[in-house]
Amino acid sequence: MKSIGVTELRQRTAEILASLRDAEEPVAILQRSQTTAYLVDAGRYDAEREELRAARRALFLREVREAEAEYAAGDSTAYLVDAGRYDAEREELRAARRALFLREVREAEAEYAAGDSTAYEDIDALLTDLRR
Repeated sequence: MKSIGVTELRQRTAEILASLRDAEEPVAILQRSQTTAYLVDAGRYDAEREELRAARRALFLREVREAEAEYAAGDSTAYLVDAGRYDAEREELRAARRALFLREVREAEAEYAAGDSTAYEDIDALLTDLRR
């Protein structure tokens, strides 16, 4: 990944922005030798955001289908637990879901970077592929 300092960005802004159109990767902006921001082509950013939104939606729908299947099979259970314990377990579950989500995002980004990703015309095509 290309990186540039803040001073260089100020001096060559137009040139750097023009180079983003053809860039495969974002440009890291360094301030005092630390990455403080990334510059990404707007079209690529929008496409990746939409891809991420679709992946989140697909994950949510998969979890809903799993919960519905558990309920239909009679495998769901209600528990009476201490509120403190419930809150702690809920936070642990939230953290685990976030870790799983971030891992899936990193895997998707790696596939995208390697050119192994699939573009879908609409959410129905994505869902059909996920159900296979």
